[in-house]
Amino acid sequence: MQNPRLEISSIIHTLTSTSSAQTLNQTIMRYFTPDAWFLHPLCQATSRDKIIGVYEWYRIMSPQTRGEVLSVVYDPDIDVLVVEVIQYFHIRFNPFKAAPARLNIRLTLRENDGLHYIVQQEDFYHPTDIAALTLPPLIPLVTFLLGLGTLFSNINAWVFRAVGFTGGGLEDGKNGGKGDNGDVSIENCVQVLMETIVETGAHPGLGPGLAETKLNREAHHGEKNTNSDIPLEDTNYRQMGEAGSPLESR
Repeated sequence: MQNPRLEISSIIHTLTSTSSAQTLNQTIMRYFTPDAWFLHPLCQATSRDKIIGVYEWYRIMSPQTRGEVLSVVYDPDIDVLVVEVIQYFHIRFNPFKAAPARLNIRLTLRENDGLHYIVQQEDFYHPTDIAALTLPPLIPLVTFLLGLGTLFSNINAWVFRAVGFTGGGLEDGKNGGKGDNGDVSIENCVQVLMETIVETGAHPGLGPGLAETKLNREAHHGEKNTNSDIPLEDTNYRQMGEAGSPLESR
């Protein structure tokens, strides 16, 4: 893509709505890097070839899928696109009418010779939209369960507030995350756990997008990457024909 913000809408429309397997294959080969990742609440693909298989099965399940791009946000500093999409996905032979499912797509890009290619696609759905995507009659049930979660949270907040447990003294910034009796709070334990996960890289599902975003940010600000833990993918590629991909590792 020469202009990601302007071109991404037509690319997404092709990926979600084309009825041609050849067009689908060519689009993915042209715009995704060979090492691209695809992260979705219901699946995960870790290469371009696997992404093609996911999209092919997607079209087989729902040959009449329609997608509408509502908004596009592009941050050139880190080379990331965020696209809001309304999707009508109807599983073949499903007797229920397709319901609109909203999702936000985060695309991490990589620039090569002035062109931007997708190195990671992440699809984010609200639980009710996942229900709309798979089985629309489940939407009221999912909404009810989410309401129960809200009720449960408020009841627990009231009970703990009534007995004087209101967050381990964090309201006034005292005790460094400990309660009035000096005990470590739940919030402090969660914070320590999250810091450990970040430091050790113990989240296998993040894919290359996080490292790519960091590298893009450092490149934009002229910073030198000193983190040896971040893999630097081979960026030497050769140009192929129009039907193929401009990005193929040597």
